[in-house]
Amino acid sequence: MALTPVQEIHAYGRMRVTGASVTAIARAFAATEPHVYRGFALPNLPAPVLDALAAGEISFGRVAAIAVASDGALALEVLATERGRDYGASWIIARL
Repeated sequence: MALTPVQEIHAYGRMRVTGASVTAIARAFAATEPHVYRGFALPNLPAPVLDALAAGEISFGRVAAIAVASDGALALEVLATERGRDYGASWIIARL
Protein backbone atom coordinates (compact mmCIF):
# COMPACT_ATOMS: atom_id res chain seq x y z
CA MET A 1 0.00 0.00 0.00
CA ALA A 2 1.41 3.36 -1.03
CA LEU A 3 1.88 6.13 1.50
CA THR A 4 -0.12 9.32 1.26
CA PRO A 5 1.94 12.48 0.71
CA VAL A 6 1.47 13.42 4.37
CA GLN A 7 2.59 9.97 5.55
CA GLU A 8 5.57 10.22 3.21
CA ILE A 9 6.79 13.53 4.63
CA HIS A 10 6.44 12.23 8.17
CA ALA A 11 8.44 9.15 7.13
CA TYR A 12 11.18 11.45 5.77
CA GLY A 13 11.37 13.08 9.19
CA ARG A 14 11.53 9.76 11.02
CA MET A 15 14.36 8.59 8.78
CA ARG A 16 16.20 11.88 9.24
CA VAL A 17 15.97 11.57 13.04
CA THR A 18 17.58 8.12 12.84
CA GLY A 19 20.52 9.62 10.95
CA ALA A 20 19.60 8.74 7.37
CA SER A 21 21.11 11.05 4.78
CA VAL A 22 18.98 12.95 2.30
CA THR A 23 20.44 10.75 -0.43
CA ALA A 24 19.37 7.58 1.42
CA ILE A 25 15.88 8.95 2.04
CA ALA A 26 15.52 9.95 -1.60
CA ARG A 27 16.60 6.49 -2.75
CA ALA A 28 14.23 4.77 -0.31
CA PHE A 29 11.27 6.69 -1.72
CA ALA A 30 12.43 6.92 -5.34
CA ALA A 31 12.33 10.70 -4.95
CA THR A 32 14.73 13.47 -5.80
CA GLU A 33 16.85 15.06 -3.10
CA PRO A 34 15.17 18.48 -3.64
CA HIS A 35 11.79 16.78 -3.11
CA VAL A 36 13.02 15.35 0.19
CA TYR A 37 14.38 18.73 1.32
CA ARG A 38 11.01 20.34 0.52
CA GLY A 39 9.31 17.59 2.49
CA PHE A 40 11.32 18.42 5.62
CA ALA A 41 9.59 21.83 5.91
CA LEU A 42 6.05 20.56 5.57
CA PRO A 43 5.34 19.05 9.02
CA ASN A 44 5.63 22.58 10.48
CA LEU A 45 2.71 23.87 8.44
CA PRO A 46 -0.71 24.45 10.02
CA ALA A 47 -2.86 21.31 10.17
CA PRO A 48 -5.43 22.58 7.63
CA VAL A 49 -2.71 22.80 4.97
CA LEU A 50 -1.63 19.20 5.62
CA ASP A 51 -5.29 18.14 5.73
CA ALA A 52 -5.83 19.69 2.28
CA LEU A 53 -2.81 17.76 1.00
CA ALA A 54 -4.09 14.51 2.52
CA ALA A 55 -7.52 15.09 0.97
CA GLY A 56 -6.00 15.68 -2.46
CA GLU A 57 -7.30 19.26 -2.56
CA ILE A 58 -3.83 20.66 -3.15
CA SER A 59 -0.66 19.13 -4.59
CA PHE A 60 2.65 18.47 -2.85
CA GLY A 61 4.29 21.16 -4.97
CA ARG A 62 1.75 23.75 -3.94
CA VAL A 63 2.06 22.78 -0.29
CA ALA A 64 5.84 23.08 -0.59
CA ALA A 65 5.32 26.57 -2.01
CA ILE A 66 3.04 27.47 0.90
CA ALA A 67 5.82 26.33 3.24
CA VAL A 68 7.69 29.48 2.19
CA ALA A 69 5.14 31.48 4.22
CA SER A 70 6.65 33.35 7.13
CA ASP A 71 3.84 32.43 9.50
CA GLY A 72 0.89 30.10 9.89
CA ALA A 73 -1.75 32.79 9.32
CA LEU A 74 -0.22 33.67 5.96
CA ALA A 75 -0.05 29.99 5.02
CA LEU A 76 -3.77 29.61 5.80
CA GLU A 77 -4.61 32.75 3.80
CA VAL A 78 -2.76 31.42 0.77
CA LEU A 79 -4.41 28.00 1.18
CA ALA A 80 -7.86 29.63 1.20
CA THR A 81 -7.04 31.45 -2.05
CA GLU A 82 -5.43 28.42 -3.75
CA ARG A 83 -7.99 25.78 -2.74
CA GLY A 84 -10.11 24.76 -5.70
CA ARG A 85 -7.99 26.72 -8.14
CA ASP A 86 -4.92 25.89 -10.12
CA TYR A 87 -2.68 28.90 -9.68
CA GLY A 88 0.48 26.87 -9.25
CA ALA A 89 3.55 27.10 -7.06
CA SER A 90 5.06 30.17 -8.73
CA TRP A 91 1.82 32.15 -8.16
CA ILE A 92 1.81 31.10 -4.50
CA ILE A 93 5.44 32.07 -3.94
CA ALA A 94 4.87 35.46 -5.60
CA ARG A 95 2.11 36.19 -3.07
CA LEU A 96 4.34 35.38 -0.11
